[in-house]
Amino acid sequence: MNYQKIYKDLVLSAKSQKRVKLSKCNPNYMYYENHHIIPRCMGGIDNPDNLVLLTAKEHFIVHKLLVKIHPESKGLRLAIHRMIHGIQNNHLILTARDYKLSKELLSGEFSPMFGKRQSNETKKKIGRANSISLLGNKLSEETKEKIGLGNKGKKRSKKAKENYSKCKKGILKTEEHKKKLSEANKGQIPWNKGMQMSKEFCEKTRKGIKEKRLKCKKDLIS
Repeated sequence: MNYQKIYKDLVLSAKSQKRVKLSKCNPNYMYYENHHIIPRCMGGIDNPDNLVLLTAKEHFIVHKLLVKIHPESKGLRLAIHRMIHGIQNNHLILTARDYKLSKELLSGEFSPMFGKRQSNETKKKIGRANSISLLGNKLSEETKEKIGLGNKGKKRSKKAKENYSKCKKGILKTEEHKKKLSEANKGQIPWNKGMQMSKEFCEKTRKGIKEKRLKCKKDLIS
């Protein structure tokens, strides 16, 4: 397939229509995006001759074509990834195939982190920054509901449960934390109310409580 010809024809067709960006209030308004005919990552400049207005769909198609024409360009691969995951993707109807493409384009040697190693100090800084960014952020009831619906019916794998258990192990709650949890749960219906627990689950729970009590006793003695 001649991707170069398809790309050229699409761009020339859009250029010939002499499109203009109109106000959203205008009855003839159409959403357009600026596209560099010769991409900036390949030396293209912000010149009227090098710019063309494309619809969101056309813009996505031409970038897919450019990756086919120049598969070695990291800049073009990154552009597709941004189009799929960026803030403007509400103008596109994306498929699972497009999502898969975005992941494949930045895999292996084309990954921004390829060949790079992060020090333990850098990893700690990233973790600290992520935890701080979440502090004080309150989720709206609507957001909580969406998260709940999204997680409904999902089952954690055995490995995921083990990893979660390990990361929580040894973490002691402060009295202030316990008080806050108690206040937050006041008046709420327990998640397991009316549920019939299996004998296996009850046995595991009893065993877990017994182990915790023994551990507490050992800690007190030592």
